[in-house]
Amino acid sequence: MAFVRSPAEFYALRLLLGIAEAGFMPGVLFYLSQWFPPEYRARVTARFMIGIPLASVLGGPLSGMILDMMAGYGGIAGWRWLFFMEAVPPVLIGIAVFLYLPDSIAQARFLTPEQKVLLSVRCVPVDHTHSLRAMVDALRNRRIWLLGLADGALLLGLYTIAFWLPSFLREAGVVSALQVGLLTAIPNIAAAIAMIVNGWHSDRKGERKRHIIVPVLIGAAALALLPLAQGNVMAAIMLITLANMGILGALPPFWTLPSLLLPEAATVAAGLALVGAISNLAGFMATDLIGWARSIMPGSWGIFVVFGGCVAVGAGLVATIPARLINVARTAPTEHNS
Repeated sequence: MAFVRSPAEFYALRLLLGIAEAGFMPGVLFYLSQWFPPEYRARVTARFMIGIPLASVLGGPLSGMILDMMAGYGGIAGWRWLFFMEAVPPVLIGIAVFLYLPDSIAQARFLTPEQKVLLSVRCVPVDHTHSLRAMVDALRNRRIWLLGLADGALLLGLYTIAFWLPSFLREAGVVSALQVGLLTAIPNIAAAIAMIVNGWHSDRKGERKRHIIVPVLIGAAALALLPLAQGNVMAAIMLITLANMGILGALPPFWTLPSLLLPEAATVAAGLALVGAISNLAGFMATDLIGWARSIMPGSWGIFVVFGGCVAVGAGLVATIPARLINVARTAPTEHNS
């Protein structure tokens, strides 16, 4: 992306980037499902998914610093330096993961033979001989489609915050890219904490449904109240922080649902991919929906009422899933898992 010279090259590379990153989220979640029993997955998923808000915490100020300091250095535009410098770490990490991350419990050198046996008994092994049937089974499961729609509704709220917050800060008089990055870090730090706490508590109680619906509704209410904070930077930041905590905090227990609704391990991989594919359409539609919302609501702030409603719909979709299908039995700590 740092070397594009035309709009055609930009769109072509952006398409390739989307293809390359599409399998990352479902792939990692499937990988984690092979290592951790169901009663541990919300807290483990939370530790993985805090990368979402932390990327904004670190990426906002870092991106602002690169743009401010590297603009014109060596005769190269700052945005080109931004693409290049922020691409290096994930490439290096990707190589390290390929070389050193074990494919299965049996290949893990850091586990003792006893630990391998314990994990193998409690985790469902993958049957690769029926992968096509597994994909068909996932496609036929209406609750997987429902989860995809629910996650898409949540993402609409998150995309609205991500698109709008920097513009609002600039309208409020914050002109430095570094300052904008630092202020946008506040809601994301709070969201990372909420993800860890809610994921841990969901596992501790063995309950999923309320740990998704309640924080999502809180986030939806915070979004809908944002128009009341117009002209007040601190009030707006507080409501955005609450919205981020609610929506992102619900994601760790939410992303345990496909593996609970699809007990066969091979089907889980297809189900996770399908949920991600459906929900990612929200990103495709987000900018058009924001434009539509602005056309029907008085003032630009009215869009948050619309998208707060979208987030609430996501909670409603999750509410239709019977709790008995997604709650997990709690296990007492033992010498091996304490």
